[in-house]
Amino acid sequence: MRKLIIISILFFLSAIVLATPQDPEAIIYGKDTMYVDFFPFEVLMNRNEELHKKTMNASDCIQSSCWRGHHGTWKIENDSLFLVKLEDGCQEKELNLSLFFDASEISNKGVFAYWFSQRVFANYGKWLDFDEITWSSIYEGTFKCNINGGIISNVRIEMKDPSEINFFIKERIEKEDTMVCLIVEEYPILITDNREYKPEDLKEFILKHIRYPANGDDCMGSVYISFVVEKDGTISNKEFERKLCDSFDEEAMKVIDLMTKWKPGFINDKSVRTKMTLPLRYRYE
Repeated sequence: MRKLIIISILFFLSAIVLATPQDPEAIIYGKDTMYVDFFPFEVLMNRNEELHKKTMNASDCIQSSCWRGHHGTWKIENDSLFLVKLEDGCQEKELNLSLFFDASEISNKGVFAYWFSQRVFANYGKWLDFDEITWSSIYEGTFKCNINGGIISNVRIEMKDPSEINFFIKERIEKEDTMVCLIVEEYPILITDNREYKPEDLKEFILKHIRYPANGDDCMGSVYISFVVEKDGTISNKEFERKLCDSFDEEAMKVIDLMTKWKPGFINDKSVRTKMTLPLRYRYE
């Protein structure tokens, strides 16, 4: 007799599937900390299968906004790029660099990013707004440089005109009441079963409540459901992003229907409407 196995219930979608924005990396330049959407450690992971396995085994964190499984903090020092800290995707624990690099590669500055080459653009200054068309954040300025084998060159910082900055601030204030955010500082927390479920705990809730369809449908694959957590903690706009088959779709939606009360997402200590997407992947053994 076949048994249903839910092999993964994760609050994320890959960039290939639905282009969900991901948490940025931090890069320190002088006294400034910037946030970037390039991932040097992932580049090295993709070149080294053994390193990839070590990284995935170092943490069992499941986070909607970090499918790569880690957050890196980088520092530009003496025109070189160094990895100074790795944390798991939930940022609850630091991952020791010695788990991934030989002792000879680790100095008091960190790990020199000899493997990384790219023309880099980073957000600089204060956050102004979020562009829902390009799914990108807007900041006061842009940091630019070339990185070749970990060596930094051609550093430039370009700031927006003050009138342009004021325009973005005014735009943000006008749309704050209705906008739906994909990236927030604090993600919504489900409140039910006399406890709180953070995003990384939702797998436990889903496994507890999901049911195998009783009609014997033979389906294998994934169903995706999205919804919006409103400022008051209710949910709205429930819809299928991708269907699998009727009975499996119905069971997935029943789980969403149980998620009636949430702590909303927050940006700058203000509650915001937050879009979440739930993929459920089914496989038989």
